[in-house]
Parts: sequence; C-alpha cells; structure tokens
Amino acid sequence: MLHADSADVSSTDILKRGVSPDFGTTGSGESVLRQCGIFFLSLLAAHCACGAAQDEFPPVPKAAIAELKRAVGNPVSKGMVFVNGKYLEPPYRVERFGNAISINSVQVTAPIVEWSEFLKQQQGYRVEIVPYPPEKRMVEEDVPFEIEEEVEVEVSDDDVEDLFGDEGRKSDDAAKKNVRKIRKKVKRTEMRRQTVVKEFPSEKPPRKVVRFDGEFRHNFKVRALLSRIDNERAFVEKRLREGWFLCFGAKYQRAEGDAAAARQVLSQLWRVEKENSSPDGFVSAAQSSGLGFLPVVVLKDLCRNRLDYPRLKSRASGQ
Repeated sequence: MLHADSADVSSTDILKRGVSPDFGTTGSGESVLRQCGIFFLSLLAAHCACGAAQDEFPPVPKAAIAELKRAVGNPVSKGMVFVNGKYLEPPYRVERFGNAISINSVQVTAPIVEWSEFLKQQQGYRVEIVPYPPEKRMVEEDVPFEIEEEVEVEVSDDDVEDLFGDEGRKSDDAAKKNVRKIRKKVKRTEMRRQTVVKEFPSEKPPRKVVRFDGEFRHNFKVRALLSRIDNERAFVEKRLREGWFLCFGAKYQRAEGDAAAARQVLSQLWRVEKENSSPDGFVSAAQSSGLGFLPVVVLKDLCRNRLDYPRLKSRASGQ
C-alpha cells in the first residue's frame, strides 16, 4: 500500500499525482583550494559511509542472448531512471537482451522469464540429477618421508677367513691394522605429521541440471514467453515517454511515479543529496522535502550514490 511519511505530502496528494501504488514506502587562493579539498573529502567520506557496494541482478545466460536476440526501441528523452540508486542520464534506450531488460546498456531487471522455461519448450530438453563434485579439505596425517644420510662404518681389507685352520689365520694385531673407517650414504624412512589436501564426498544433496542437446526453435510457446518480456520492455519505455521516474533495484521491486512526482524528485533530490551525508539524515531530509513517497530502501540506495547530485542539479537547471 502506498504511503507518505512526509508531513508535506499526504497519501491523497501522491495518489492524485499518479504515483504507482504497488510500492511501499572565498578568500585567498590557498583558502579556496583548502575548502574545496575539505569539501571533496567530506563528500568522499560520506559516500563511503553510505556504503559503496551495490547488489547485482542475476546475470542473463549467454545462450539466452544468442537464441532470443535483442529488441530495442527508439531513444526517449523524458523521464528519470535510477538503478540501485545510481542516476542514468537521458536519452534512454530501453532494450530487451535475452530474457531481461536493460536501459542504456545497464541491466535493470532480473531475467523476467527463466531461461529454463524456454528450454522446456524444446525437443532434446531433459533434467539430470547430478551429484556435486568431491570437496577438498585440509587434513593432518602421518606421511612417510625417505631420508638419506651419511653414517660412519668400519671395513676391513682382509675379510676372508683362512680355510686351513690356525696356521692360515692372521694374528689379531695384524687384522686390526687392516680395519679402516669410511662414510657411507644410507636411506631410512620416518613418519612425519603434515597438512595435506584430500577429497571427501560432498555433503550437498544432488542437484538438478538442465541439459539441452537439440536445436533451439522459436515455436508458439517460445514466442508466447518472449512476448511477456517484450511487453514489459514496451511498458517501461511507455512510462518514460510519459515522463515517469523509475527506480530499479536488485533487492526491491521497482518504485515509480508519474510526471508530477518525477518533477518533485528532480527539484528536491539533488538538494537532499548535496546537504546530507548520513543515511538516517538523508532519509529524514528526503521525507521532509516531499519525497516521502519513495520507499526507505530506495532512499538509502540514493544516499549511496549521493555524488550524482551535480548531474541532477544540471538537469533541473535546464528545465
């Protein structure tokens, strides 16, 4: 249900404007340079404080783009577009690429019809149950190591015993004189504790994998699915031609409003973005400036991209 959090704009006023009801809520040169530097750093810090990371839409499969092709309309100079809080400048080219929609080459929707739904209408489509590959883990275990080392051993030059009794034997003193020490390389094996990588069966349950071996054909059912996406593309383009503002987000449904609401956004948003750095302050200022019809989640995305305000100010000045 559409609601207005601002005291300046009531729900009745917003509905009269036609906002879509399907979304919620000087000195010296050195001094000037220093001031500019501080101002820029303040903006940068505020931008980081609001959070630079943005969610992304699920990607469009390459096969969907290859088989479903693209469809694009004529450029539109009216309306306003924000994607995850970032302002896109006109003119706008609304395009269907594969099974999703983009504006000025920026993806603005998730796949409207899943690619698997198109494949289900084809001969050669099948679903296989495939186990996940083994998982690699680090474990500790005893591993045999072969070690080569030098040892000192005694050898005798006269190691042949006399076979003819005492008369053929040398005396003990003579035998000792023939003994010498040498160093010899020997090998031995010992166990050592070591971290190794081993494979274990995956704990995940088997997953469904779509296989398609045939030739993709644009049959009646495929054309019907494709028309749903083309109709959505045409609807977005129509909204822009009528001057609406559209806020697309990966983590929320599209927020939109008619030409009157778009003018309110254009006239007030750049001021809010310029003067407010914290998310809470930004939301409060926006709601007090007659932008309470924008959901809070959208306002926070706009806060993350508040450095867009010079472009919005420039466009507002030109109207």
